[in-house]
Amino acid sequence: MVFDKPEIFFKKFPYKYWLFKAEMLYNMIEDDASDFHDKDGNLEAIGGNVKDFQQMLKYELHFTYYHQAEALFELIFALEKVMGESKYVWLEMSQVKYSDMRRFREKINRIANGSDELSSKKVNLTDGRDISFYEWLIFDAFVPELEIREDSVNISTKKMDEIILFAAKDLSDNKEYNAFKHGMRILHLFDHFSIKDKEKNKFEFKFDLKNSFTYVDYPKDKQRKDGKAGDVQAVTKGYNPKQDLLKIKFITLLMTGIIEVRKMRFFGNGRIIEFQKFDLIKKLNELRPQTEHFTYTLHAKSDEDE
Repeated sequence: MVFDKPEIFFKKFPYKYWLFKAEMLYNMIEDDASDFHDKDGNLEAIGGNVKDFQQMLKYELHFTYYHQAEALFELIFALEKVMGESKYVWLEMSQVKYSDMRRFREKINRIANGSDELSSKKVNLTDGRDISFYEWLIFDAFVPELEIREDSVNISTKKMDEIILFAAKDLSDNKEYNAFKHGMRILHLFDHFSIKDKEKNKFEFKFDLKNSFTYVDYPKDKQRKDGKAGDVQAVTKGYNPKQDLLKIKFITLLMTGIIEVRKMRFFGNGRIIEFQKFDLIKKLNELRPQTEHFTYTLHAKSDEDE
């Protein structure tokens, strides 16, 4: 089945996985302590408590979004490579080499900064039509048959571009994701951060950091050429579980369109997804963390200082 019918990917790919997981996690977060069960006393024995449990749920929801965004780009880039034979996308996605992962990151960075031409790429169909790559992703070649209006196509491709862009921007700065998945190098250090005027003895600024984590970074452009230690930074980033969930919903909608239209092509029982006209970026901005990030830098000595 894998080799003689590789299009089975579009029938079995669990693209709803991340949304199912996110909804479960978010509901457990909202339910507070109701789902904290310690049947055998193992959690109590190691000092486990409701606060730690809730922190784990919020971390898991936040980084589930990053995992899903990675999967989205793996799918899109593989379809770009096998454009004429999309049924082989599973095999293409499985050919992963170290150099491919480097190019994967570089391509995401180009999309994030607007230098990649993915959104303007054209697909030449066998019937002589030229359509945009984004239109092909979401509608395949079914637009004339389904009589989808041009304005509907334009709205859908515009929303696709917005989803792909915000996901690329988040993934392009992947240091927090790497700190999470490689050794769990993220720590919740602060509930709030205040800047105080000592003379007047009152707070001028107070930042809510209940939903935040801190990781350590060694910026490449601030390291010394002689091999000695360069600058080191403590980066604190805020997040909002509601925003994480909404991003996952948007990406799921895009994945649904990409998968279902090809399920229709190969198996006859998929569906077409059309995006509606709404300001998804405005909605995401309304859910931005109260404190997005701040960085503390410990500067290394320069050659002149030694």
